[in-house]
Amino acid sequence: MTAWFVLRSAGLGSFVAIRGIEAVAQACAAWIGFAALGVRRSQSQADAVNLRNGAPLMLAAFATIVYMRIDQVMLGQMSSAAELGKYGVAARIVDMMCFVSYAIQSTTYPALVRNHGKSPAAFDSYLQRMFDVQALAAWPLMIGVGLASWLLLPLVFGEAYRGALPMLGILLLATPLFFLNQSWQAALSVRGWLWTAPAAAGIGALLNVGLNLILIPVLGGRGAAIATVVSYLVAGIGVSVIVPRLRPSAVSMMRALDPVSVMRRTYRQYAVELKA
Repeated sequence: MTAWFVLRSAGLGSFVAIRGIEAVAQACAAWIGFAALGVRRSQSQADAVNLRNGAPLMLAAFATIVYMRIDQVMLGQMSSAAELGKYGVAARIVDMMCFVSYAIQSTTYPALVRNHGKSPAAFDSYLQRMFDVQALAAWPLMIGVGLASWLLLPLVFGEAYRGALPMLGILLLATPLFFLNQSWQAALSVRGWLWTAPAAAGIGALLNVGLNLILIPVLGGRGAAIATVVSYLVAGIGVSVIVPRLRPSAVSMMRALDPVSVMRRTYRQYAVELKA
């Protein structure tokens, strides 16, 4: 529907409306999913314990949304509408890849919980595997989307949007960082370090706002894209380096950013398991 509105040169109200419809559709899909899984109403009711345990994760999600969206708000105030339009297209393309990371995190989460119950060594080993899988998914996806956008974006949106390609290229650099951060936050929840995630996301949000104030007047949409990449880096690996108990996770994430080593490590790991 968004592509249709773009082709028809629809007004701003149409795009706002489709975002509202999208939110309602997601809520309905979640309700249908819970019903299909047989979740009883009593299991989904809010109580003090659930609210207390869920508050940190809700705050982390809110802070993440802030530094994923505040750049567009600030760009609209500090730059031209044309620059905002190009950046909005680039950001939306990158956002479409997020579901892959969510799928990996949700499917591997139960095994992460089981390994946490076994021993710290088993947990750290499996967490490294989660980081490796996320990185292995992120790199080809990033390259594929980048090449496809370079070929198709001007054809679909017109030559006026060719200027979105540099912004898209910078934003795509955040893909591996975003993927790794999803598994990192899952590990924090399993360990019970619930308030670390919102603290890290809050740092990322504040850094994003500060960098936007500096970079947008100079670089426009490219500055906003750089601010986003740096925010992802600091909110995950950066915070892990600073906090002593999180440094092993920082090392694991940095190891996962080397695609050659990850492929070798994954091959050896699964080759041993297949022989066993």
